[in-house]
Amino acid sequence: MESISKDHPWAEKLRVYNKLNKIKSSYYDRFLENHENGIYYPTFKQHGTTSGRYSSDFQQLPRPKDEDSVEHELVKKYNDSIRELVIPAPGYKFIDDDYESLEPRCFADDAGDEALIRIFIDNLDMYSVVAIMAEDIKDASADKKAPNFLKKKYPNVRQNAKAYALGIRYGMKEFKLAKSLNISEDKAAGIIKNYFKSFPGLKAKMDKYLAEVKTTGKVTSKFGRIRHLPRAKEIYQKFGDGILDFRNLKKISTKTGVSMEELKIIRKEYNNLLNNALNFPIQSTATSIVNRAAIAMTKMFIEKKIDAWVSLQIHDQLVATCKESFCDDGKTIVQYAME
Repeated sequence: MESISKDHPWAEKLRVYNKLNKIKSSYYDRFLENHENGIYYPTFKQHGTTSGRYSSDFQQLPRPKDEDSVEHELVKKYNDSIRELVIPAPGYKFIDDDYESLEPRCFADDAGDEALIRIFIDNLDMYSVVAIMAEDIKDASADKKAPNFLKKKYPNVRQNAKAYALGIRYGMKEFKLAKSLNISEDKAAGIIKNYFKSFPGLKAKMDKYLAEVKTTGKVTSKFGRIRHLPRAKEIYQKFGDGILDFRNLKKISTKTGVSMEELKIIRKEYNNLLNNALNFPIQSTATSIVNRAAIAMTKMFIEKKIDAWVSLQIHDQLVATCKESFCDDGKTIVQYAME
């Protein structure tokens, strides 16, 4: 639909309709059908995810679209209005704080990669840094205040970088990147090569996690949470990494007696397991930071006898509900606990 929408207005309208219909069915209908006396009570599960993050039917609330989003104005309007439905009780206010670029900061720290860490120390725009390095751009800056800031000079280049700045760290390969950016696989391979050349510490840590899951069947986060992936070890011991290359499947089938169809399924499974091994240590570390902050501020609210509590956790965002008269102290506690 996307590929023909530029030439056929009806196709673009259908795409917009489908997105609006999804927003309606996923959020508005759910709130209207399941409220109790005008209030919708979300559910939270402490052990609903492997990373340790709380799972919730509020966890999926969509993020507001970026100001430079190319999304249709109606989709942006109703997408962004969903969070406006969440309001505090009379006499209370929300104290709302969000970690900025938490997962990129986690994988920069996890890798100990100086170039990545420097992005955050110097308060540069991460997407611009990655785009400039990966696409070897000489005449633009990642400094948000610079006159040649990449977002001003080449906005599409920076927008494209959002497709791979995090994706490559989480295992994105040439084929998927080429599809995302509508470029050749050779060009996508060049972007990935430059990405790892720019951040060698990141590549080394990714290779370490992959080696760990292949030999031990598990990976561990910085805070000690373990993700068991024994099937990855089994597949590696039986087929090796050769199974990842589609061209090797016939040879492997002849050698092992496993059918081509079954090997295709195993290949896909193995690829997913390796991606899990790359994702988990970062997402779990980010989760531990958010969860520890929630515990810390809860303890401080109790110690200071402040009428406030942690009422929502959505992605990397923590929301406390606080009695209006306590808000000044409450804000101080929330910021301190999260930092």
